[in-house]
Amino acid sequence: MVCYIHALVSLQSKTPGSATGDMSVGDSISELFLASRVFSTMQELEHWLDQSLALNGGGSLAGKFDTLIMCRMDVASRNLISGPDGQVLLLDWECAGFYPPELEIASLCEEGSCPSDLQFRDDLLEVLNANFKQEIVRLLGKVHEVDGGDRWGFMCLETSKSR
Repeated sequence: MVCYIHALVSLQSKTPGSATGDMSVGDSISELFLASRVFSTMQELEHWLDQSLALNGGGSLAGKFDTLIMCRMDVASRNLISGPDGQVLLLDWECAGFYPPELEIASLCEEGSCPSDLQFRDDLLEVLNANFKQEIVRLLGKVHEVDGGDRWGFMCLETSKSR
């Protein structure tokens, strides 16, 4: 599975959002942050996130995101099956799109969606260079709280790092 994430990380775009260009959908972090929104630029995305941060003690994500990669936003064992030739197939792409890798990191740590295999999760976090992005993920957690979610992300990274 980690090889799939490597392949997805190599796919990049200059425009944030769903792979189809439509509004983001799904029951993951992409819905909380991005539903009913289409962004033309990274700066529009950062500005929108900063508006939520202003409601939760401040902070800024402006200029913090380097790239937009293809993110699954819903990596979970329920979305993996074995094909007839034995290859692993990824299902349920409705949440996927081009987002900063920090959103994928946060989605791996969202309550209820972390893969049950902690080593698998840790491997994915390593591919995404999660340990170098803790501050950004912490700020995204503050945005998530404004949108009615629980704290996540930073705690998941701390747990992963200590293992």
